[in-house]
Parts: sequence; structure tokens; C-alpha cells
Amino acid sequence: HSISVLLEIAALQWYSKNVEGGQTGSVYVPDSQDMAVKLAFAIMTLNTQLHNPLLRTETQPDAALRDFVAKFRATVVDDPAVAGKRKGNVLRKRDQPRVVTIMEVPTERLKAIYDRVLANRLVTCSDARPSAPEFEVEWVRDCSDLNAPPLSDDQVEQEIEDVYSDPGFRDGILFNASSDRLPSKFSIEPPAWLRVTIRIPEPNPKLSIRIRVLSMPADTPAATNASSNSGSGPADVVSILPNNWLTFRASNTASFIIRPQAVGHFTLHFIMEGSHARHYHPIPSRTMVVEGAFMRQTVQVNWKRGEDSNNRARHMFGMDSQPTKTRWVQCLEAALRSTAD
Repeated sequence: HSISVLLEIAALQWYSKNVEGGQTGSVYVPDSQDMAVKLAFAIMTLNTQLHNPLLRTETQPDAALRDFVAKFRATVVDDPAVAGKRKGNVLRKRDQPRVVTIMEVPTERLKAIYDRVLANRLVTCSDARPSAPEFEVEWVRDCSDLNAPPLSDDQVEQEIEDVYSDPGFRDGILFNASSDRLPSKFSIEPPAWLRVTIRIPEPNPKLSIRIRVLSMPADTPAATNASSNSGSGPADVVSILPNNWLTFRASNTASFIIRPQAVGHFTLHFIMEGSHARHYHPIPSRTMVVEGAFMRQTVQVNWKRGEDSNNRARHMFGMDSQPTKTRWVQCLEAALRSTAD
């Protein structure tokens, strides 16, 4: 409702400032205040049909032009006085008024307005505000190099998606381009490291993002919840590499790598700083978990039960690291050899 009032006031103000000069080659002034308001609302509707991403796929430009022109097509009678010549309640056929169609605004003027709106989207103050920073996620082998080449789609499918199979890992209709792109769980011994890139429309030296990590390691009571403002504290479940302060002075992108350090839960808070921080939408915080490496390093032992070779017993053990798995394998093999001797 408030937008309608503001648009009407703007249309009336524009009309009062231009009506004295009359029609010119470049400026069209409607015949009345009511027509000025009607034209203003029609132009805003046309702008929405042509440029709103939710509508432009459904509305073709030609259809938008027809709708725009039709708003100013009116039907009138050529001689209204004839309508009063009635005998009783019957209007004689020869006295029936002739209905004609007129254009309240010249068609060529409407076509010129349409062409300008199509070529130049009308932008409001809220439209001019930059969109929320967008997140891009990639998996890399080297956590010390922000420019390391990412894993291929095949590598991600084979090595990552089996571990990070939760809905938060994938793009979906319910997930936006912000922190929802981050997976909801990590492994303490990941096959690759997650590199996160935050993108804004253009470089901005007056904007920075500080990443704060709030951690709760699995072996730490909730009452003594560990936290860190630096993004790389020794008590944190994860560390942020190379640091937790992102700047956009020379580029519209800034990257960091999430490195798991301990099993537990953690929350990333993205704090917008700088004099231009108020121009950007805030980034939602994201809570994630680092799981142990169970089932990443496994040893399976099986043996026959009785004389039936098809009846076998199996036991699987999960190890917390590759060295532990190697030691267990060596011990089991030595035990089996000694038993065989």
C-alpha cells in the first residue's frame, strides 16, 4: 500500500512540473492527473513483466507489449446525447449510439516507452542494494594452497559424496547460494579439504568478513564450551586457513579452507565489517559436525564355521588412523602365522 501511495505522489508531482511546458518531441505529458497516475502504474507493471526473473520466463516481450497497450484502449460513444433519446424504455435502433475505440495515450508513445523499459530496467533503491554474497565450494588435496586445482566431478563422486551424502552437500531447491552450500558434516581424516569461495558483485575495499568459530569438541562438556575468535585456536574443532579475515580490496572473491582438527560440533559465524557492510545482506551462520574416521580405515576378519565352507563368520573393525590399521594388520598376520606353525 505504501508503495502505491509513493508512486501516485511521484506521478502527480511529475505531471505538475511538466504540464506547463506542454507536449514536446521527447517528453510526453498525459492529458490529466488521473492519466499520469495510470501511466506510472502501467510502466511499473511492464517493468516487472520484462525484468522480474520469476515472470520473464512466463511472459514473452510481445505479450507484455500487448498488455501494456491494451491498458490504454478505451471504448466510447461518438454521440452520448443520442443515448438519452428514448421513447419509454425502448431505444430505437436508429438512435443507438455508435461505439468506437480510442487510445488514451498514442500508440507510438506507448511503443517508445516500451522500448526504453525493455532496454533499461527501472531500478529501485532496494534493487540497487547488492545481493547476498554467494558461496562456491570445491574440494582440494592441498590445504596449504588456496589456488590448488579442485577435484574433478568423478573424483568427488567416488571419494566425497559417499562420506558427505547428507542433503546439505548437494544443491537443491531449498538451498540458496549462501552458507547452505556448506556440508553439514566432515570427517576427521577427510580424503580432501573443502575450499570455500565467497563472491560479491565487485571488489570493495570497504568490506571485510571475519569468520568466528564456536566449537564444542566431543570430549569437552557443554559447560566448558570452547570457542575461538581467531578461526584457528588449538581448542577448535576446525581451523580456518590461511586465516579467518577475508578482504575484497583487489578482487570480488575471497577464499578459505576448512580443516578438521577434532571430533565435535562447530558453528561458523560470518561477521560483516567495514563502512560498506550495511549494504550487504548478512550471511547466515552454519552449524556442522566433525565425525571420527570410523569405517574409513577398516579391517575385516572372517573364518569358517565348522565343515561347511559357505558358513563363515565375519567381524569388521574400524580404526582411527592408517598407522593404527597397519599395526593391527601386522599383529593379526603374525598371530595367524604362529597359529599355522
